[in-house]
Amino acid sequence: MQTIKNTHNRFYFKISLVAFLVCLFSAAIFLFNVLNTQKKEALLTLDAMQLEAKEEAAELASSLRALEPLVEQIAADLSVGKLTVPEIDQRLKRDLGDNSWMHGLGLAFEPYQASGEDRLWSRNYTVGEDRLIRRHRIDYDYTDTEHDWYRRPLLEGRYWNEPFYSRAAKTLVTEYGVPFWLPGKTKGVDAASGVVFGNLSISKIKRLVDFDNQHISYYYLLSQQGRYIVHPDRRRVLSGKTIFEYATELRDKPLHSMAEHSVSGGNGYIFHIDPITGAETWMIYEPMKTSGWTLVVAIDNSRLIDQDNTRRQWYLFIMLVSVTAVLFVAVVCLRKPLTPGRLLKASMIASVFIFSAAVFLWVVEAKYPNQVDNNDELRVMSTEALNDFKRSQIEVAIARHLPFPKFIETGVYLQSIEFEGANNVQISAYVWQHYLKNEHKGIARGFVLPEAEAPVIEEVFRDLSDPADPGCLDEDISLRDCEEVVGWYISASLRQEFDYSLFPLDSQQVWLRIWHKSFRDNIVLIPFFESYAFLNPKLAPGVQHNFVLPGWDIEESWFSLNDLVFDTNFGNRDIQGLQHKSELYYNVNIRRQFLGPFVSTLIPVIVISVLMYLLVLISTKSSKASEWLGFTANDVVLGLSALFFVAALNHSELRQSLKSSNIMYFEYFYLVIYIMLLYVAVSSVYIAKNEAIEGVDENFKEKFLYWPVLSIALFLITFLLFF
Repeated sequence: MQTIKNTHNRFYFKISLVAFLVCLFSAAIFLFNVLNTQKKEALLTLDAMQLEAKEEAAELASSLRALEPLVEQIAADLSVGKLTVPEIDQRLKRDLGDNSWMHGLGLAFEPYQASGEDRLWSRNYTVGEDRLIRRHRIDYDYTDTEHDWYRRPLLEGRYWNEPFYSRAAKTLVTEYGVPFWLPGKTKGVDAASGVVFGNLSISKIKRLVDFDNQHISYYYLLSQQGRYIVHPDRRRVLSGKTIFEYATELRDKPLHSMAEHSVSGGNGYIFHIDPITGAETWMIYEPMKTSGWTLVVAIDNSRLIDQDNTRRQWYLFIMLVSVTAVLFVAVVCLRKPLTPGRLLKASMIASVFIFSAAVFLWVVEAKYPNQVDNNDELRVMSTEALNDFKRSQIEVAIARHLPFPKFIETGVYLQSIEFEGANNVQISAYVWQHYLKNEHKGIARGFVLPEAEAPVIEEVFRDLSDPADPGCLDEDISLRDCEEVVGWYISASLRQEFDYSLFPLDSQQVWLRIWHKSFRDNIVLIPFFESYAFLNPKLAPGVQHNFVLPGWDIEESWFSLNDLVFDTNFGNRDIQGLQHKSELYYNVNIRRQFLGPFVSTLIPVIVISVLMYLLVLISTKSSKASEWLGFTANDVVLGLSALFFVAALNHSELRQSLKSSNIMYFEYFYLVIYIMLLYVAVSSVYIAKNEAIEGVDENFKEKFLYWPVLSIALFLITFLLFF
């Protein structure tokens, strides 16, 4: 093949080499800065989280310390005779009533110590959510060696017991026990007369720890022996297994190392793959020196950094690397005399690099997706945030001279989502509400789904806290007054507007909008957080395990409260002007799986692009090629017409199926294809109209530019749209 003469070939080679080295050096520095910035950002967030964990541990330790002097004072008063056996019941009830944050308070005597007639004598009182104090019988021989809550304080003195199931209170508790000596006995010489104990229920301990931070996946508490006191998976608490046993079963060496360090009083953080979430996770552990417990906080590694900023940095890095790769191809190509074959080969290799860069942009977008912020949405992911919202609602009611809002806790358990069209989804779920005695007297039970079309709502359960309460038996809702949880099964078709502008790399937010049945009144629905083991959106609270949604992946779920303004009073003449009401939303974020769109839309585009290039190859009148290929402009135009028909049909089907009001990302692929079709058609006609020149490849420019133009166009579209 004839060599292309170029007197400036050497000059261009040097320019390309210098540009390549500069870009290569810049890419290396940029990569170092990106990784270093991410590391610094993650460490700063980790340090902040560690400080927050330390504060929470100190606050919890303070609550535990408040229990200790209360128990110790009762023991001291018994020892000096200030408290006698007949006065015990009154004292326990009084102290428990003044400290209702506790779960229980009691004592137990050694055999025949309280009374010469009774072998065992004990008292055990608990305070419920209704603040009523109840007495429970200890109807077993607590002096048996199997009952550590009694034996350990006698043997070791002041002692925080491992979590256990209280047969008397019928709940999981952790207990602080102190031995006492009746008057006439000497501590350290005589055997103790019994044990005074105070306990906290595991459910109440969970309320004492509250992280208002979206970085945190979950937390748990370890005892001084490594047993789980609090954990989202209740089975770990009930099993009695230590964290060491779980770490051994899972072959998780970092977890085992963290457990050893934490139970010995150390603090810090480790990195490992979380067995619960399956994600890269940092575990922050902070000791509580008073009780010997350890607070462990799990943080999703992907949430330690600003995802939008990180995505842009990686996009810039990919852009820089792709330019470096193209310059490398230019340097290699310019080292030797240029020929049409070498140029054509170089253009194809450069195009492969650019197409690969576009694919890497997709990978980055999948790892660090665009975050869509809804300014009207108040995400509620912790009890602390919920309490702040409730206080603000009360302040608004006072300022507007409205009745105080009544808050009703509401939970959702989503079982299925099915797309019925571009803007319709069919859902099935369980919804339940918690009604309180005195607070919700006379309020109707139920809710409405304002966006649902012909919803099916069927009551499936009603749990009463006290079935014997007369207020629960009244069928007249206006008179009903008791604590109960009412649950419904719902099936509804919801019409919602989805944004498909990033198809096929899009994610969608499906929501369930809930109003109370008496929406004219100042009733506010709030999330029922106690119904969920996890509150972190990444762990999808309230979504059924192994949720099946073909073509989509569940990414997050969360509750939000949106402020809605009504310009009507719904017929209530006592209300004038605009109404502001808070609506409860249960949101699920889903991300489209790439395989389906790849097969249905991307593969046809790839095939059309290759076929167009084949038409470019046959658009020549050189003697040998013309004989082999039989080129005529008419044949090329007919072939292009067929390709246009296929592309237009696929494009039309895509718009009909999604009905997007915007131009979607993948539609730009079709627009580029249309332009390339015109380009090839005009080129073929131009070649056909001009005389062939011996030794000249008429379609060389078309072949040389085809793939670079196509790849650069698709890369730039992707870069600009997602950046």
